[in-house]
Amino acid sequence: MQDDLIQKIREMHQYCTPEGIATALKIPLEAVYTVLEGKPLKIENRQVGEKPIILVKAAASSHPQKCIAIIRAKGGIGASTLAVHLANTISGKLNVLLIDLNPNGGDTKQYVLDKGLHLGQTGSLVAIRLTDNFYFHYPQPGEVKDSIKKAKENFDAIILDLPNAELKNLQEITQYCNTGIILLDTTLQGIEKLLSWHQMTALRSKFVVVNNGRQIETNEKILQELVQQFSDYDIEEGIYLPFSPELTDAFNRGDFVSRRSHYQEGVSSLVEAILPGLLNSKKSDTLFTKISRLFGGD
Repeated sequence: MQDDLIQKIREMHQYCTPEGIATALKIPLEAVYTVLEGKPLKIENRQVGEKPIILVKAAASSHPQKCIAIIRAKGGIGASTLAVHLANTISGKLNVLLIDLNPNGGDTKQYVLDKGLHLGQTGSLVAIRLTDNFYFHYPQPGEVKDSIKKAKENFDAIILDLPNAELKNLQEITQYCNTGIILLDTTLQGIEKLLSWHQMTALRSKFVVVNNGRQIETNEKILQELVQQFSDYDIEEGIYLPFSPELTDAFNRGDFVSRRSHYQEGVSSLVEAILPGLLNSKKSDTLFTKISRLFGGD
């Protein structure tokens, strides 16, 4: 099956675009690019709920590039704040582009206004440089897919801050990604909708992040039920971002929280989960950074 699929993709590439091939074969766009770049492909049979699904993925390789989609069920839960802190943390080692797909620029505008001093051409993409290796891009309507393709040519990591919109409108975007962050607040509202979203199966790696940005007590029973579903939905790890009193002040001045803050430690644990060894530090064993440890997991 795998060899037949690879051959089919190569034959179709003679007269179809990669997007057309992905649509016709009903496979992730990333899998098409993987074959065209001569990289290995992996096919898995999985059971998601009661529905059998065939997953076509890029096999693990030494290439460091990640295209990360931050997916949320509702607004106001800190998605943009997580996006900039995640990008800033990764940028210590990799060249990173944050693409803001929110209609009005989202909360990242504050960081861009305060730190975005240099607008220039990065390869074939116009982007604002926030720090040495951290760039920001706000595509115009209709340019999103083109921006992502250009970003893949120039950056080690691309982070997409997705809008709070109907999920069906985001399917074309997430097919370009290999990693998904499912962001929730401590109410855990919307988790079933996100986990059962069929497009989520196209992502190679998925992580659940619970953000306690508003200092609301977590319902541990519901959280435990969530952890028990991780294997059913192929969730690699759950990260808990604790409340940090300095987060609001840092946001208002367009800055990042300190490395010693609980929030940043949670972000660093997320980076370590997504890109093991990138930060050259042992994965944190503190209880507030790995959800499964709250209940005696590995």
